[in-house]
Amino acid sequence: MTQSLGREDNILIAAATISSELREVRKIAREMSLGVMNAKAISHRAGDTARGFRPITDFIDEMAHKIITRVNQISKKSVEFSHLAVRHRHLSQTRGHYQQIIERGDDAISIRCRR
Repeated sequence: MTQSLGREDNILIAAATISSELREVRKIAREMSLGVMNAKAISHRAGDTARGFRPITDFIDEMAHKIITRVNQISKKSVEFSHLAVRHRHLSQTRGHYQQIIERGDDAISIRCRR
C-alpha cells in the first residue's frame, strides 16, 4: 500500500485484492470437487476393486466443500469491510465539507435577518 493513498483507499485496495485471491481459491476448490466427482464415477464403475478409493474421494470432496463455504464467508466479510470503508470515507468527506463551511462562516460578516 502506498503512503499517498488514504486509509480508506488502502482498505478498498486490500479488499479488492482479497476478493480476487478468493475467486482463485474458489475456482480451484470447484475444480477439485469436479475432479472428485469424476474419480467417484470411475471408482464406481471399477466396482469392488476400487472400494478403498472411496474414503479418499469422500475426504477430498468434503474438503473442497468446506473450502468453498469458508471462501464464501470470507468474501462476504470482505464486501462488508469494503462497504464500511466507503461509508467512513463519505462521512470523513462530509465532515471536512462541514468544517470548511464553519471556518468560512467564522470569517463572514454577521448579517441580521429582516422580517
